[in-house]
Amino acid sequence: MDIISILIGLILGASFGGVLAYIFIKKIQHSKEKEIIEKAHIQGENIKKDKIIQAKEKFLELKEQHEKTINSRERKIQDKEFQFKQRENNLKKRANELKSRDNELIQIEEKLKGQIEGVRKKEEELIDNQRKQIEILERVSGFNAEQAKEQLMKSLEKEAKSKSMSILKEIKDEALLNANREAKKILIQTIQRVAAEQTIENAVSVFNIESDDLKGRIIGREGRNIRAIEAATGVEIIVDDTPEAIILSCFDPVRREIARLSLHQLVTDGRIHPARIEEVVSKTEKSIQDEIIEVGKRTCIDLGIHGLHAELMKMVGRMKFRSSYGQNLLQHSREVANLCATMASELGLNPKAAKRAGLLHDIGKVPEDEPELPHAILGMKLAEKYGEKKDICNAIGAHHDEIEMTTMISPVVQICDAVSGARPGARREMVEAYIQRIKELENTALSFDGVTKAYAIQAGRELRVFVESEKVGDKRADELAFEISEKIESEMTYPGQVKITVIREKELFPMQNDIHKLKNKHILVTGGAGFIGSNLCHYLVTNKIKVTCLDNLITGKLDNIKDLIDQDGFTFVEGDITNIEDCNKACEKIDIILHQAALGSVPRSIENPINTNNVNINGFVNMLWAAKANNIKRVIYAASSSTYGDSKALPKVEENIGSPLSPYAVTKYVNELYADVFASLYGLELIGLRYFNVFGRKQDPNGAYAAAIPKFIKAFLNHESPIIHGDGSQSRDFTYIDNVLQANILAATLLIVML
Repeated sequence: MDIISILIGLILGASFGGVLAYIFIKKIQHSKEKEIIEKAHIQGENIKKDKIIQAKEKFLELKEQHEKTINSRERKIQDKEFQFKQRENNLKKRANELKSRDNELIQIEEKLKGQIEGVRKKEEELIDNQRKQIEILERVSGFNAEQAKEQLMKSLEKEAKSKSMSILKEIKDEALLNANREAKKILIQTIQRVAAEQTIENAVSVFNIESDDLKGRIIGREGRNIRAIEAATGVEIIVDDTPEAIILSCFDPVRREIARLSLHQLVTDGRIHPARIEEVVSKTEKSIQDEIIEVGKRTCIDLGIHGLHAELMKMVGRMKFRSSYGQNLLQHSREVANLCATMASELGLNPKAAKRAGLLHDIGKVPEDEPELPHAILGMKLAEKYGEKKDICNAIGAHHDEIEMTTMISPVVQICDAVSGARPGARREMVEAYIQRIKELENTALSFDGVTKAYAIQAGRELRVFVESEKVGDKRADELAFEISEKIESEMTYPGQVKITVIREKELFPMQNDIHKLKNKHILVTGGAGFIGSNLCHYLVTNKIKVTCLDNLITGKLDNIKDLIDQDGFTFVEGDITNIEDCNKACEKIDIILHQAALGSVPRSIENPINTNNVNINGFVNMLWAAKANNIKRVIYAASSSTYGDSKALPKVEENIGSPLSPYAVTKYVNELYADVFASLYGLELIGLRYFNVFGRKQDPNGAYAAAIPKFIKAFLNHESPIIHGDGSQSRDFTYIDNVLQANILAATLLIVML
């Protein structure tokens, strides 16, 4: 029991001790917690006080900065006000000064008016006094003013003649002693210092070919090619047994050179047919003209002659293709120019003026339409016309003694001309006489009405005469040949017989004959930077027709018309036909519209029919409405062969059309319907041209309308094989660009009677 009691007592004591320990520990913890809370409260109060103090300091700092900013702005405002007041004071001061000056100017003006009136009165007094003095002098001398002047002039003239005659006698006596010796000396020195090559000019040229096989191609089927070349150039083409050579015979070197260069290009190109021949000859004639200008410039540069009129320079270039008694005219004139300069230097004269006169002395031999004047007189008149000085003109006109020599340069030119022509082998009289006879033959034919061209060939044994088919019928052609032969027989000397051939030519589409009807007209070409439009612009501007070009440059290219931009009579307007304001602006002061603008390509219309409809229909109506608003009666518009649709009838006729096969075809058909409506309602003259596949110059080979021809050509140039779709049996129509131009010009000039 004791043990149990002890254990119980220990347990109870331990429990009581634990409770006491727990109570003590809790008391200690509570005391610490209270202390911590009090410390935290005190610390929080301290932080709060610090934050309040910091906020007050920040507020005071911001307040101080704000006050400084306000003070600074107030000072600036005060400064501005002060400056404005100063400017205001200055302006007032300036206004007062101007007012004062204005008053001064008014006073000066009044003063000047008074002075002018005083001067006028003094002038009147002086004139009156002068008149009175003249009257007194006339009364005293017995002469009036004119008689007194005449008497004084006679007295002075008599005295001057007396003195000059004595001086001239002394000079003449001295000159007679030294003239022959000095003249021989100067001539010898001049000739020694100028040496020139000389070959006699021929009337034939030889065109060398690689093979005699080419002769057949040049002659053509039934001789059509050779006839076309002879008709286009006026040169006789002689194809004989001479190996690898063709003879070109003509008295005119220009024609021979054109024929030679044209043959060279035709043979090189390989395409030899009448249409190509006409095209090549036309281009060659232009290149010859460019060469003539270049020769003239180069000659003037070589001789150091400056300021020569462009027309005279062109005539100098043409001298290269002229001969005088077998002597090349340009070579002769250059030689005379150098001789004149050398001789003038020896004589103490102006060598530059002498050289200029020497170069131009035979300029009268150049014009083809020679009037009935000696070449020296004609040359003098040309020099006067183009602004040459009097001494130069006199030297030209007097070098064959047609007029009196009035300058020292004139005899120098005459002597040097004689020296150049008198050298052995320089000239050949027979050639000059032959050429003159040939020219007379041609001029005889040209003197008849209706004759456009005349070429003497076969050394003058045949005369080919080209006439206007509208003026000269078949019956009149026979009569004309007889009349020409009678005139030649009665007025000319000729050996043997002269065969006269009258040739009537008629173009199917004589575009060149109709273009003159558009003179003084102002043409608007819409889509003028495109393929067809740019060709129209070039053709019209080349023929001096005033043109305005309208294009938005979306499918058109500025490169197509860049050479026209700076030319007179051409205006480019960048605008869109879907904008009525652009249409009205372009139509101002226009007489005729050639409407080419459209959004082409069938595939494009299938991909975006809305855009095609907007441009082709709305744009077309805009142009018609603008034409009506600007009183433009005639509109030529580009229609399309797509209007025929699914019609399989051949040949195609205007009235026979099928159902459209594309949105593009629909727009073009609607254009024709609108044209009919505008014609009947508003009296417009509208002509639609249904273009088939057009090809030619300025066409983009990669464009929507390139089709077969440009693509084939591009492939050939790149040494590639062309791609042919289908089985090769399909065919397609193509229209050359020049035929489209012809159609537009004919439509623009067609006389329409509105029923």
